[in-house]
Amino acid sequence: MPPSQPSKLANYIPFNTGHDDLVHDVCYDFYGKRIVTCSSDQRLMIFDLNDDGEWIQSEAWKAHDGSISKVIWGHPEHGHIIASCANDRSVRIWEEQEFELKSSPRRWKRQAIIPLDVAISDISFAPVHHGLKLASVSPTGTMYVHEAPEPQDTSIWVMNEQIQILRTPPPREVEVSFVVEYCPSGWGGEQLAVGAMDTVRIYRRTESGKLRAVEELGGHKNLVRGIAWAPTMGRSYHLIATACKDGHVRIFKLTDAKTNTSPRSRKAASLQGTGNSGRSSGGLGSLIEKATASAALSGTKGPGGERGFAGADELLGPGIELKEGDEEDEDMDDGMNQYSVQLIADLEDHRREVWRVRWNSTGTILISAGDDGKIRLWKATLSGEFKCLSAISSKKAEDE
Repeated sequence: MPPSQPSKLANYIPFNTGHDDLVHDVCYDFYGKRIVTCSSDQRLMIFDLNDDGEWIQSEAWKAHDGSISKVIWGHPEHGHIIASCANDRSVRIWEEQEFELKSSPRRWKRQAIIPLDVAISDISFAPVHHGLKLASVSPTGTMYVHEAPEPQDTSIWVMNEQIQILRTPPPREVEVSFVVEYCPSGWGGEQLAVGAMDTVRIYRRTESGKLRAVEELGGHKNLVRGIAWAPTMGRSYHLIATACKDGHVRIFKLTDAKTNTSPRSRKAASLQGTGNSGRSSGGLGSLIEKATASAALSGTKGPGGERGFAGADELLGPGIELKEGDEEDEDMDDGMNQYSVQLIADLEDHRREVWRVRWNSTGTILISAGDDGKIRLWKATLSGEFKCLSAISSKKAEDE
């Protein structure tokens, strides 16, 4: 499919972050009214959206002793909390003290430092129904899961999982990419998608209480830069999108093998329960999450207009089934209820490295950002094919 015509620059609301170095991550809070940013200048900054639609800096503080790679908000049920990770070998938990004055150095209190042996690349909070848990992954190929035993006390964290997701750490001179994302859905149990170099695996908690790798999402030909689970919104299956250095955005459909009724589906589930399709290979687009979703929901028309587009929950076609290939990995747990995996979309419009993917709040529109300087919005048609609704172009892309 030819690339979509970019929208005008008016789709952007630019603002000066005030950081003194490269900005690595931007994250919206649960309500979309606040933004937190992190940077190589070792600081976190918080911006509030005022009534005029402008982002006003309200807080800024030195949070780490090294470059901060990721920052995320916790669910408001646990209070106003933020988790950040950096190359100073720590994950830090921050909680807002609402009784303190805004812009006061005591407004955001450091509740906990989770020390680790290595730098941390990515972090993800578990959905609220699994308690206050935080997953993190390191460039050496180790995943950690920490939990606050008392969710209302964010000062105490204990490690309940340490998993080596790669048999051997990658060489130091090699470019690496490790990402982790908790599934937001309440059904299917506690599960995470973990990207390690060019491989994405689903880890699910077993009856014994341990996380085990149960499926693999194949087809990546380079480093995997981003992973996003779609909110299920009543679906009987999961949708997972990945961003890859090979310039592709891929969408996978995970269906519980027990719900498949056709012999063909049952056979496919038994043959490719792990979702292997051969060893895959797997990006700075973390500029906009909610803003692009808002643009999509506001009625932006793509090349096909809005007529004929369906929600992703109407995606019932067989999709592109992954090929049976690799032998099962020793880490795969055969005793678990596994899902059949289908690659239902392979989108290459960016044609350059893709860094970030995100779904809107209903899981019907996918947003992707890449090195082509464009943010693309995707939605499934009635036939189940994902098409580009709109491409929002940055000033850099327009100048080119």
